[in-house]
Amino acid sequence: MLQEMDNLAVLQDSLKRSDAMTKNMLSILDSFESRLGKLEETIIPIYQETGNLQRRHESIFWLLSEWLCGDLLSFHVVHVCCVLELHLSSVL
Repeated sequence: MLQEMDNLAVLQDSLKRSDAMTKNMLSILDSFESRLGKLEETIIPIYQETGNLQRRHESIFWLLSEWLCGDLLSFHVVHVCCVLELHLSSVL
C-alpha cells in the first residue's frame, strides 16, 4: 500500500509539471499568434504597395521602351532615307 501511495504521489507530481508545461506552451503560442497578427497587419499594406510599384515600374518601362524604340526607329529610317537620297543623287 505504501508503494502505491508513492507511485500516486509521483504520478500527481508529473501531472502538475505536465500541466505547468502545457500552460507555459499555451502562453508562448498565444504570444506568438499575437505577434504574428501584428506582423501581418504591418506587412500586408507593404506587400500591396510593392505590387502597385511593380505595376507602375512595368508601365513606365513599357512606355519608355516604346517611345525610345519609336524615336530610334524613326531616326534610323530618316537616316537611311537621307543616305539613299544622297546615293541616288550621286548616281543620277
